[in-house]
Amino acid sequence: MPADPAQPVEPTGPTAPQPASNWTTREARPAELAILAHPDQRSTWAPALLARLRQPLDRRAAQSRLDILAVQHSIIGARLSGGRWTVHPAPPISDFDGNLAALCGRFDLERAAPLRVALSADGLEFALVSHHAALDGRALVTIARALLGADAAVGRVVRVDDPASAEEAASAGAPASAGAPASAGAPASAERVTDRRVAADPAVEGSASRDEADHGSGARRAVLRRLVQPADRVAPSVGLAQGAGDAFSASEVAEGSRLRVAAVAAAAVAAVGEWNASRDAPWRRIGLTIPVGGPDVIGNVSTHRRVDLTLGADVEAAVSAALGTAAPPDAGNPLVARLLAPVVDRFSDSLLVSNLGRISLPGAESVDFYPQARGRSAIAIGAATVDGGARRLTLRARDLADDDARQLLDLVADHLSRGRFEDR
Repeated sequence: MPADPAQPVEPTGPTAPQPASNWTTREARPAELAILAHPDQRSTWAPALLARLRQPLDRRAAQSRLDILAVQHSIIGARLSGGRWTVHPAPPISDFDGNLAALCGRFDLERAAPLRVALSADGLEFALVSHHAALDGRALVTIARALLGADAAVGRVVRVDDPASAEEAASAGAPASAGAPASAGAPASAERVTDRRVAADPAVEGSASRDEADHGSGARRAVLRRLVQPADRVAPSVGLAQGAGDAFSASEVAEGSRLRVAAVAAAAVAAVGEWNASRDAPWRRIGLTIPVGGPDVIGNVSTHRRVDLTLGADVEAAVSAALGTAAPPDAGNPLVARLLAPVVDRFSDSLLVSNLGRISLPGAESVDFYPQARGRSAIAIGAATVDGGARRLTLRARDLADDDARQLLDLVADHLSRGRFEDR
């Protein structure tokens, strides 16, 4: 049975867990460095997860569990300097006053861990925020399970924090670590497809067959097309002050609404079409980014699929096809990213849509997942369903006022519940 969240777990004694592929220091991986060197540094690159609980979580118990996890997985407390991570203790759990925007401020990875954990005074809400270079959305779920004392997350080795090993295991069809149970929180297979190939949809701009993608010709053509004809952005709020911080909005999804990522993406495209039309802003060339979760590791192993569409395209079919393609090549040289900074905005997307799927989080009523807002529009839409709890949809925006973010999310939820988008 899962441990009682209110009971502390001491990180000492004969029952203390053994280290799990931890390290004292290691070089930062190319994918981590690529995020740190990304030309869009207006983004804080900080995905966030907010959980609401049925019973209070004891702070001492949560800190003990976090300390154990940091021993098992060095990245949790690590510092980054000179291109190397160095192990440090777990960060202390801070007070959460409901201000998620403040918690999602910029990280200084030389002086602080890539993870922030905050717990409300009544113990009924806690928030996790990470730097995306170190920890992705699935990692936040695994950490949340550990804080709640889930039997698969505390007291024994269940995850590795070596994304390279996890990727090799996944490609071979093996679990992330020997003897590690499959996550009870794994999303539906449609949300986690990483190796199934689907024939290219000729109606989708930039789509490519497997052979074409393997030779790079399709990818090169797509990049050139984005440079010449960049994706349209979501119309921003008027008069919003620079540096105002991200806006966060969340709502419960009506029963009967499909929460598959392809359906959410289609609803989002339709909602933005309505939003932009009311503001005399173009919405003809649409760029979607769809994160795809990898194995459940405490690290960052997510990959992304870019879908380029023209107005009227079958969004659901295009996203489903993209989820079935192989992962794109590893991130490029950080120096190249810096050199492309003057034109990088033209390569960026219109929207990012990420669905954690169905997750198991003992004692949780709901989870709000906020992917990082970055890129041309700096708008990210997230979704998560808790076993036995709520289905939640979120919107995070850098260039929208709070009221506008709420209005746009309401439009997305309305299109999702009514199915008022192309569903061929």
